[in-house]
Amino acid sequence: MNTAYDDLSDDQRVTFNHNEGQWLLNVNWSYQFSQGSNVAFTVSNLFATDPPQQAGARFDRRRRELGLQFRHSFENQ
Repeated sequence: MNTAYDDLSDDQRVTFNHNEGQWLLNVNWSYQFSQGSNVAFTVSNLFATDPPQQAGARFDRRRRELGLQFRHSFENQ
């Protein structure tokens, strides 16, 4: 990524490909019910932001993902 576009020569500007990047908001929440039991909820890419248009596979293109997890341990506390 080159933010100094004005510093490029004319030849470099022809092949320059600006990449604005991608901002994501991920949320993780966890709650413990009792000793040995908890639940967790996860949201990745909360606003389902599209990655920049480009030919490469540099950015994750899966958009929003949700996750739910429950754990319980049967070990003696």
